[in-house]
Amino acid sequence: MPLKRANFMTLRKTFAANAGFTILESLVVLAIIGVLTGIAYSHYAKYKILAFDTLSRGDLQSLFLTCKLYWHDKGSDQGCSMAEVTPAPYKFNPSEQVVISGGGTETEFAALAAHEESPNTLAIGPSGKVS
Repeated sequence: MPLKRANFMTLRKTFAANAGFTILESLVVLAIIGVLTGIAYSHYAKYKILAFDTLSRGDLQSLFLTCKLYWHDKGSDQGCSMAEVTPAPYKFNPSEQVVISGGGTETEFAALAAHEESPNTLAIGPSGKVS
């Protein structure tokens, strides 16, 4: 009986000495986590810019539609810009961090919009199409 108990104790000490991860295994896991984080961040950044551009696109379309109301009231030969449609009764209010410039008559309307955190600038013409 004492022999069996001695073998069990030796086996138990062997497993206790080998418990845990080696440094190489830990480095491999950290490298995998780093690669996955890099991939996720690049996708996140791309979708963040897409969201900013969507906000700019919406503001441009809102400006154009508000100018359509302005031209209906004042005449299509009148110039429309942010200065004309921001006060009452139109109350056009662009989103924060979206910079809009431009304007014009109904046939020569052109405006640009860009979000402060996006590298892209969007444009709208007299047809109302944003590009």
